[in-house]
Amino acid sequence: MTRNATLREYEEKLASLSQQDTSYQSYRTAIEKLKGGVAPQELVSQLGLSLSEANLLAHLYAERQD
Repeated sequence: MTRNATLREYEEKLASLSQQDTSYQSYRTAIEKLKGGVAPQELVSQLGLSLSEANLLAHLYAERQD
């Protein structure tokens, strides 16, 4: 493997980790908003989540409250 190929792999892994962290932060923000009473549909416009993601987070948060 050449140095350029190794560097490219490293950059791809770093970009992937950065995307995962961004997604994690979006989900944490969504959960905080749900705690504050924001409806799942509002998360779609406020955070750019899909409706299915917002509904799933709301469902999981509600289960956790039981």
